[in-house]
Amino acid sequence: LAEVWRLRGTISQMEGDLIAARRDLGRAVGEFRELDDDAHLAEALRARGFAEVFGGSLVDAEWFLGEADAIFERLGNVRGRAWVLQNRAWVSFLNGDHAVSRQLLASAIESFEQLGDRSGVSWARGLLAYIHHFGRRNREALELADAVYDEARRWGDEWGASMMLNLQASIRLWSGEIDAARGLSERSLSGFRRIDDRFGVVQAMSTLNRA
Repeated sequence: LAEVWRLRGTISQMEGDLIAARRDLGRAVGEFRELDDDAHLAEALRARGFAEVFGGSLVDAEWFLGEADAIFERLGNVRGRAWVLQNRAWVSFLNGDHAVSRQLLASAIESFEQLGDRSGVSWARGLLAYIHHFGRRNREALELADAVYDEARRWGDEWGASMMLNLQASIRLWSGEIDAARGLSERSLSGFRRIDDRFGVVQAMSTLNRA
């Protein structure tokens, strides 16, 4: 049952329902603690922390991710620690500390590459593309966004593809290419609506409204 709560919470998080995500992931964490199942507890804690990343409670996110990382380290779970690094990079990015975020992503990408985890590499590079954009390094941002978009489409990752479309739209917008920005943001919005992702819908609509 604990794993069911974790999966339900993860799905709710992806759909943008933070209230349900917190509730279900909290139940999963509690039950895995009672079962003394550290491997699944660490995954549930990481998911709980990542839910707080998009919920805006970055202090809570760091707390949950820190406990998850300690358990992953004790278990020797390199993949789990790599995902914690990627999640912590989100926290640093949203806090405006782009230098720390880049460092965390570099470590995450190195671990993912050693593991042969192309999905992990792609998600880390996607965030790095956003960091480049916010640092006004738009050429590097667009190159990464294009590459990550192609990978996401190849794997059927609608969320990743839509997020890269939104980034491409933002880059075009601030480059003065209004029509291109509008078209890209509309495609991004359609993708997020297909998967009913509220967080993504808001991001795409913000870019579209600016265009």
